[in-house]
Amino acid sequence: MAFACGMNAPIINPLDQGIKDAFINAKLLLGFDKGAANFIAETAKIPAPAEKAEASQDLPPLEQIRAAVKNGEKEQSASLMKTALDAGISSETIIKEGLTSAMTEIGDGYGAGKVYLPQVMMAAEAMQSAFCELKKLLPDIKSKEKGTLVIGTVQGDIHDLGKNIVAALMENSGYKVIDLGKDVSPDAFVKAAIEYKADLAGLCSLMTTTLPELESTVKKLKEAVPSVDILVGGAVVTQDYANEIGAPNYCKDGIAAVRIADQLIEKRNS
Repeated sequence: MAFACGMNAPIINPLDQGIKDAFINAKLLLGFDKGAANFIAETAKIPAPAEKAEASQDLPPLEQIRAAVKNGEKEQSASLMKTALDAGISSETIIKEGLTSAMTEIGDGYGAGKVYLPQVMMAAEAMQSAFCELKKLLPDIKSKEKGTLVIGTVQGDIHDLGKNIVAALMENSGYKVIDLGKDVSPDAFVKAAIEYKADLAGLCSLMTTTLPELESTVKKLKEAVPSVDILVGGAVVTQDYANEIGAPNYCKDGIAAVRIADQLIEKRNS
């Protein structure tokens, strides 16, 4: 309440966990904790950004870019594109050693339980913002897409939050994403896969009642478009079930989807 009324320097006992929690929660709820960084750090029991960060302006350009992307700083990530180019760094190096490297670190952190989903999404948005700015500065830059993914929630299932997260992460990771939405029939998946010459098809099921539709869609895709690699996931899907229906590329979350997709595309191109 005091924070909301303008207080900005309370004197508290840092050893009193209740007071400490109230302090951290208040800063979060009132918008004083940028990107919820301190709240997440306290919850995950990891060092807060302020405790481990160097002055970013003193870092080399590529390290500045990685730091900005990992911190989810969209404006900073975009502005650093000109800084890096002026320093004589090629666009290819910026993308590979700056943007992609940062997202790889975020993905590893998420897998280790040290990074939370909101941080992943913020980093992905920062990377996308930086890449858009890079294309503005270098209109002739070739933005080669890794591959094309058609994605949707299977017929009968109207849930799409998880699917939307996966689609956003895949797009920000360099894939062309054709989002078919929710309650998508097997025939619609097949039609889209053929029309867009898809490399990958992502099928999501979040209700046990729609698992048969998942199996049916997998079967139709394999019969009609055998060249498409199928990714499956969702709250009710498991690796065992994925194996059972002939779709072993099970993705437990968006980060896993990107990694598995990258492996499949790399295998195609090798």
